[in-house]
Amino acid sequence: MEVPEETRSLPFKAAGADLGEIHMVALATEEKALVISGRAVRSLKQYRAKMLAELSKKISRCKKGSRKYKKYARAKVRLREKTQAQLDYLYHKSTKEAIQFLLKEQVTDLVAGHPEGIEKNTNKEKKEKKEKQPGKKTAAVPMVLWQAERIFEI
Repeated sequence: MEVPEETRSLPFKAAGADLGEIHMVALATEEKALVISGRAVRSLKQYRAKMLAELSKKISRCKKGSRKYKKYARAKVRLREKTQAQLDYLYHKSTKEAIQFLLKEQVTDLVAGHPEGIEKNTNKEKKEKKEKQPGKKTAAVPMVLWQAERIFEI
């Protein structure tokens, strides 16, 4: 039985992905690679933390419920909302660029995850302690999955 050319699937082509904080997304196929910097995200987070600390310091000097107190509280809310919208845009922009790269390269399988057993001469206790700490988790992971499902119709 002959399968029409339109319904034939693409040949197998895999790509590896690494999602991180310094480089938001790093993708590699056999021929090409793409690295998307996360500098803008880190910069925005640093700015937000600095401004929130400054506003918290000012709020602590005010009497609770005063006009100044309410003014600074509103400023904190505005700052959080604005920076969250900016972060969402940056995540969307970078993940969309990654997905477009995968489409252009006609990737059929994307491999992303936590590689285990490849580290040599590392301090396991220090690593385990660091992993238990709440901290820098990239928000690009759910965004990449959402973009992939939307575009690839998984």
